[in-house]
Amino acid sequence: MPYGGGVRIDQGYLGWGVFFVAAGAIALAIGAGAVPDQRWWSFWPLILVGAGIGLVLRRTPFEIIGGLIVAATFGIMVGGSVAGGFGGFSGIGGVGGLACSGGDEGTAFADQTGTFGASASVDIQVDCGTLSLSAVPGAAWTVRGADGDGRGPRISSSDDELEVYPADGLSSPISWLIDLPTDSSLDVSLQLEAGSLQASFVDARLGEVDVEVNAGQAILDLTGVSDIATLDAGVNAGDVAVTLPSWPMTGRLEVNAGAVRLCAPPDVALRIETEGSVLASTDLSEAGLVEDDGAWVTPGYDVAPVRIDLEVQANLGSVRLNPSEGCT
Repeated sequence: MPYGGGVRIDQGYLGWGVFFVAAGAIALAIGAGAVPDQRWWSFWPLILVGAGIGLVLRRTPFEIIGGLIVAATFGIMVGGSVAGGFGGFSGIGGVGGLACSGGDEGTAFADQTGTFGASASVDIQVDCGTLSLSAVPGAAWTVRGADGDGRGPRISSSDDELEVYPADGLSSPISWLIDLPTDSSLDVSLQLEAGSLQASFVDARLGEVDVEVNAGQAILDLTGVSDIATLDAGVNAGDVAVTLPSWPMTGRLEVNAGAVRLCAPPDVALRIETEGSVLASTDLSEAGLVEDDGAWVTPGYDVAPVRIDLEVQANLGSVRLNPSEGCT
């Protein structure tokens, strides 16, 4: 509509327009060979730049600039990833979950195992592949699976630490199945580059759980954990699904160019903050939560025996609670 002698532009539509223009332009450029193929999700720090500019210029005529930087960054990430290819998801978990270099499931490597003491930290990194993580009774951990040449991962371990990284020059695809013991209290850090993750922690005793998935999918099943303190999960150009436990906890989930699915037991009261999300949609109201002091909460949250407090940020994505398809 006319405004001030010009045209008033809907900022929401403008943001989507910039996103699609950037995504299409970078995809065409890669297809024509004008721009080299690379890991485009690594551009995500520009989202922080755009958010910062938006805050600095807030309540000024230039406030929209920050949002446009964010939209353009998402367009570059998504268009570049689609054009360059980051693997296809043919089933999340198991040995055949993601084939970054075709349908070959790889060559099995020798199992490796060890034991933990009362507490330990676990750090796992997968480049181009799948990771299936389970909790098992006892104090022993096991790493098994397959990769391109059967060499297996690079493992460093002690009674209070386990590090599992791809070996130098290890060929793709990687498919790892890792069992972690329930007798030890564990801090777990998981990082996947172009991969998929399925983790089940039944009876596990967890402290801090940190998950990062770039160009991939993550399914985290916290049903039946014996203890958990915090969850910090981030997904760039992908999807994260979390089944929450019947246990008090706090957490933060961030998804850039993707989606968050949360499944909560009926005996759990939720408080979910979504402030800071850009070009995102939620169904928290439809799921029965009500707005209270800048957050979405379960009615009766303050007096509920089991409460979970989450901060969720979905940029160019969606946040859904108890979706019909579930979180598995």
